[in-house]
Amino acid sequence: MHKRLERTDYPGECMPSLQIANLTFNYEPGKPVIDNLSVVINNGETWSIIGKNGSGKSTLIRCIARLEPVKRGAVFLDTKEILDYSSIEMARKCAYVPQATLRIPPSFTVLEYVLMGRYPYCGFPMRYGSDDRKIAAEAMELTDTVPFAHRSMRTLSGGELQRVFIAGAVAQRTAIMLLDEPVSFLDSMHQEMIHATLDRIHREYGTTLITVTHDINAALQRSTHVLALVAGKQVYAGATQGFLNDAASLLSTIYGITFEKIAGSSSGRAFFMPQKGEVVV
Repeated sequence: MHKRLERTDYPGECMPSLQIANLTFNYEPGKPVIDNLSVVINNGETWSIIGKNGSGKSTLIRCIARLEPVKRGAVFLDTKEILDYSSIEMARKCAYVPQATLRIPPSFTVLEYVLMGRYPYCGFPMRYGSDDRKIAAEAMELTDTVPFAHRSMRTLSGGELQRVFIAGAVAQRTAIMLLDEPVSFLDSMHQEMIHATLDRIHREYGTTLITVTHDINAALQRSTHVLALVAGKQVYAGATQGFLNDAASLLSTIYGITFEKIAGSSSGRAFFMPQKGEVVV
């Protein structure tokens, strides 16, 4: 059984809330990727962002992480606009884990990489103290990456590498974690390992998790809240239970195909699967 970790210098007791206010973003003039989106994410909630490819999901979390410039509308952390934070302050508030398939593994050992998550606190050049090493060790234990601590990241499988990227974000000790498709292109076992890792992070630290995903059923079973986008517009933003009350209809609107509800034979949980037939939009 996973050993409960002690909270070490973690700012969880005063976690920030996130507010997105009338956010519009476009790469090309007149073609918004995010279109007048507003949502409030409270401390400790877990959100899944769902929608078709090109609906603006990844762009949204890149705007939250301040990797894309917000020109219309605003994003607030702790009621303070993200543009008003320094880079170091922002890195202490919010960690971002991009799609692993878009990253070339660096030529560091796993331990070296996870320690780099302490950069908002160590200054440059980075000098790690005993607390930093303890926090990195906790992050690796929490993500089950201790067994390959001294391996080169370039020797890891996709699932192992994804857990290391998450460990680095955990070591950053932020109250909000943004994850862009953390289980894409992984087999079922490694998908479950990533989901279990994220569940542990939320359980141990109360981290607010905001995850872009194409796994509809995982989103509806594991997240407290859902944000659904169609062409950059929100069609649902709220508690997962509210979404489940009209899930088949909402999923049809979001994905343009008909869904049917299937009850799990042993768990009794509801699963939603596309029906064979014509596309509805």
